[in-house]
Amino acid sequence: MDKLRPIIALATSGLTSKLPLKPRTSSLIVGPSGMGKSHLARELAKEAGVPFWEANVASWIVLGAKGGNQTLPSLVTWIANRKSGLIFLDELDKLTSQGEWTNAIRLEIHDLIDGRLPDGAIDVSGTTQMEELTDDQDKFVRKTLIKSEVEDKLKNSFMIVGAGAWQEAWLSHGQPIGFHQEQEVKTLAERIERKQIKKSITPEILQRFRNEILFLDPMTEADYLHAMISLSGRLPVNQRCRFVELAIKSIPSAVEDGLGMRVFEEVYAAFCSEIYHRVAGDPMVLEEILTRVPA
Repeated sequence: MDKLRPIIALATSGLTSKLPLKPRTSSLIVGPSGMGKSHLARELAKEAGVPFWEANVASWIVLGAKGGNQTLPSLVTWIANRKSGLIFLDELDKLTSQGEWTNAIRLEIHDLIDGRLPDGAIDVSGTTQMEELTDDQDKFVRKTLIKSEVEDKLKNSFMIVGAGAWQEAWLSHGQPIGFHQEQEVKTLAERIERKQIKKSITPEILQRFRNEILFLDPMTEADYLHAMISLSGRLPVNQRCRFVELAIKSIPSAVEDGLGMRVFEEVYAAFCSEIYHRVAGDPMVLEEILTRVPA
């Protein structure tokens, strides 16, 4: 996180267009599933005080697809209505699979990281303060202006953070995660040649991000405790103690089994189940308790 703080400050400052050289700020996070990559990116945005937008390759909807909101137009609208922000692209390792659908997603994401947007991603119905334009020529002008405006903001006021597990590389170059009574415990970072992990990432991805990749090792007990404190802060005050109690009981097994951030999803499910039984399954009371705004 410390290494990314100055990067996001620069990327979202709006100053990069005034500098003699264009600094590369897009950053890549790599680590096994469940290590909290999206949590880290979200916390980075929160700490920097900028909006957060997240997309997953597995749920990406390409331009021209029927049914559902296409991803890029939604992002364009989001950028147009904000001064700066962090764009988080998860599961980039899935772009290595072959197929027409994946190829289309790959092209859109590559262009996005490069700061380019296809014309089809621009909605002329209105994302800026410009007056409504009606005829075809005016619509073309409007689309051109919107595209230029959004691309400029994308390049100079937004940071892109990509992430992926590249799980096969971690497993093939490392040992199973867990404790062994007769063997000294070592972190995954000590067992794995990170250069080998890096080799499994396609050049098309690597060349679009900073060379300094942020590798996430399996979470330690201290990491779990820090995440627990951060997550409990999202709950109403009168719910935090019980959530923390349940989380603390689960942390030892999470460390041993390498569960990562998903352990807190399980803890919260158990927490919600307790409340469900307490209110005898009353849906209105359950909703009121669980959606209460934190004090």
